[in-house]
Amino acid sequence: MEQRFGPFADTLLARRSLIIDRNSRIKLLLEIAKAANEKASKLKKLAEGDYRDDDFGKRFPKWDEKQSKKAQAAKPDLNMMDLVEKWWLESERAGLSHSTYDGYKRTFENFCEFLSHKDASKVTPEDVVAFKDFRLQRINEKTNKQISPKTVRDGDLAGLKSVFGWALNNRLLKSNPALGVQVKVGKAKKVRAKYFSDAECTAILTHAQTYQPTGWEKEQFSNAKRWVPWICAYTGARVGEILQLRKQDIAHVEGHWTYKITPEAGQVKTGEYRIVPIHDHLIEMGFLTFVEQCPTDYLFILATNQEEAQKQVRTRRTKMSEFIREVFTDRNLQPNHGWRHTFKTKAREIENIKEKVLDDITGHASRTEGDRYGESTIKAKAQVIKKYPRYEC
Repeated sequence: MEQRFGPFADTLLARRSLIIDRNSRIKLLLEIAKAANEKASKLKKLAEGDYRDDDFGKRFPKWDEKQSKKAQAAKPDLNMMDLVEKWWLESERAGLSHSTYDGYKRTFENFCEFLSHKDASKVTPEDVVAFKDFRLQRINEKTNKQISPKTVRDGDLAGLKSVFGWALNNRLLKSNPALGVQVKVGKAKKVRAKYFSDAECTAILTHAQTYQPTGWEKEQFSNAKRWVPWICAYTGARVGEILQLRKQDIAHVEGHWTYKITPEAGQVKTGEYRIVPIHDHLIEMGFLTFVEQCPTDYLFILATNQEEAQKQVRTRRTKMSEFIREVFTDRNLQPNHGWRHTFKTKAREIENIKEKVLDDITGHASRTEGDRYGESTIKAKAQVIKKYPRYEC
């Protein structure tokens, strides 16, 4: 719709010096499409010799200049969605993740809908409290359960406090209406281990190994379903970090085949690169051959640069989770995150394992000030990966 009718909309809006929001633009595009169809029908009748009068064009309201100026004067003094974008412009450079931006943006969309306005200057602490109570009563569509207090605290309230706090610091607001608003969070009930059982590992990895792509699916995503679960199983890496691997990130370094997980490829939570040796089992399965024959730079997404990669990874992460859910249905464990717990759990069974080396493989923060000095060598990490038990499917 945008590609076909967007230029018409831009011309129409420019003639009236109008700027409209996204929802209004969608409605405008639909009306332009409808009018185009009517015009085509009218031309067809004329071409066939039918010149009778009709109602074409009569449904359009007359332009009211006074009404337009009145509407423009009533628009918000400080649009909350604009605040989010301004906050992100600065926060992105500070290293915050796109997933945080997506979550905060979604929070403000819900907040604006709840308030039925977008003017940040009109928001009160009572509005935030009411929104908090409203969210606690909502149902999570994925789990079919009420949204948890933790989600409201770490998602909704954190987003409101952060963006409004930024606006306050930048003299755009006189106060932070979300400051001091809290929600009580109890200790989460633990009903199972955070790692996959051997049977669950086998089911997931067999599902990946035997996957047959459908005719409509892009080759890159079919490859992701085939390889990403296996790579995560042998590295404990985050799914997003593996989805954004490039051909150049697979290299022979100091006598070992390795992956380079780097912010140069896309989003890395720590903002730091790390090099992880490739397990021998993956090499035997043909991973290096797959990399060599891959026709694109990115192995598992269709992207040509870092910005495109970050956008696609956010979508593909969800798709990977849905793919794993086809054989792993336990909602008490996140399918994408389960491999991080599983890798460390199994690795701790290796004799004389050093926790610092495990942290450097998985990209976890160091526990002590002393651990922050120095790094684990590729040789040290390769010794762990070599001893890590194989998954037989």
